Amino acid sequence: MKEYVCIDIGGTAIKAGVLDENARIIEQLNIPTEAMQGGSYVLARVKKIIERYAVLRKITGICISTTGMVDAAQGSIIYANENMPGYMGINLKKEIEKTFGIPCEVENDVNCAGLAEYWNGAAQKSQSALCMTIGTGIGGCAIVNGQLLRGISYSACEVGYMNINGNRFENQASTTALVKKVAERKIKRYMELNPSKPAMMLVIDLDNFKHINDTFGHAYGDAVLRLMGECIRSNFRENDYKGRFGGDEFVVFLPGVDDKQQVVTYVNNLVEMMKTRVITPESANPVHGSIGIALYPKHASTYEELFKKADEALYASKERGKDRYTFYIPKGVLK
Repeated sequence: MKEYVCIDIGGTAIKAGVLDENARIIEQLNIPTEAMQGGSYVLARVKKIIERYAVLRKITGICISTTGMVDAAQGSIIYANENMPGYMGINLKKEIEKTFGIPCEVENDVNCAGLAEYWNGAAQKSQSALCMTIGTGIGGCAIVNGQLLRGISYSACEVGYMNINGNRFENQASTTALVKKVAERKIKRYMELNPSKPAMMLVIDLDNFKHINDTFGHAYGDAVLRLMGECIRSNFRENDYKGRFGGDEFVVFLPGVDDKQQVVTYVNNLVEMMKTRVITPESANPVHGSIGIALYPKHASTYEELFKKADEALYASKERGKDRYTFYIPKGVLK
């Protein structure tokens, strides 16, 4: 039975394995992309994976799914964002076939997902199908009369960029946007049911995050945000409402809490966790953040007003030198 090396190149991870012609997974692996090292570095990592499998097995073909806009006929990357410097312009098909002498096909990752569903998944036996992938952004793939719709610029069905009510679709329906909406609804529901029961809202913002993105690349910045999210999830109670509200800003809502010292303990624990788990390569410096805290219903009785007060306290923390927390105090007094 024929065997194929299948590789998915993402901004964060490279997933690879050997599959047979019936799509049975024979073996697989998952390694960091290290996208900020650049396209040539990523290509070298892909070649090492193929070499590992080709030495031990008789490989019939190589299939590559990749982030970015792909000229599938040429097997080249015609557009890639700054997350992977120097990736745009690399001809993966040519490089792989030249090195290994094995036929290689390259396709956009969302198109691959759609084709997989059409061949052996939810869209089997369908004449036409639409596949959407929802993550930090939104991608789309359209198959019409059994043919993949690529478009003249290889950007057909890029649904995430559609303008809906003056905003990109992916800004309204990506996982980040949905998490924010769910958290907002939970907080508002708590307020409706508990108009006098206490709670606290924390707005957390990473300090100097732009420097992290500019220095180490957006892929590394994304990894920092994921680690930050893990720290927040593990530091607070299971029933607390937690979410990333966009960019490098996180919100935590603590229902039933009115003890400032309890919140200070949570904050100090979070700071210590960040120092040990979220570290940049630059002199092994830990990432730190500024925090604003507002009390419900003492400072505000609506979600919008409470968020505004916590956000004001957050910026007071930044004005005082960052890497600290600040409680909002009514009458414009912050300390």
